Amino acid sequence: MERRQPLDVPAWFSMSTMPERLSGRTFSLGEFHDWKTGKNRLWPGYLIHGSLGSGKTSLALWMAHECGTVARFAVVSDVVRSVKETWGPLAVEQESDVLKRWVNVPFLILDEVGGVQFGTQAERNVIYDVVVGRYNRCRPTIITTNCNLNTQPGREEFYNCAGARIADRFQGGIIDAWAWGPSLRSVA
Repeated sequence: MERRQPLDVPAWFSMSTMPERLSGRTFSLGEFHDWKTGKNRLWPGYLIHGSLGSGKTSLALWMAHECGTVARFAVVSDVVRSVKETWGPLAVEQESDVLKRWVNVPFLILDEVGGVQFGTQAERNVIYDVVVGRYNRCRPTIITTNCNLNTQPGREEFYNCAGARIADRFQGGIIDAWAWGPSLRSVA
């Protein structure tokens, strides 16, 4: 049997079915090295958790602005509803087309994950498809939640609505807004 020459890394990744987020990158201490640009970058996904009115949504919008982009803002129930609307016999769009639209948004802020859902498997599947599709394509995503991830009940509530796999993908980008005090809405 003839031995093949090993492929160089860029050629191997371009021929493989590896997710885009892994192509041409090496990982170290929560950063990855992008051989295409020669720069180290942090994973652009954040999970902001805090109490009602703590400024999570404002922070997410500010972060998008600082990245020099306009973000698509959506309450998670609207995303789930847009996919569910494709399930009926009179649906105008295919589920895969709606999911692709959410996956391909340049910068997505998913608000109220865990706060306005029923915690069904169908909801978790939609959130998973959107978030993992974005994660695999290195599309920036910010999730906000009122679930207190500092406590076991809060983590269980978040996992029930979004799933442990989603929480795991954001481990390096969790922003804790619980210490920010009472609702800032009463100040305005």
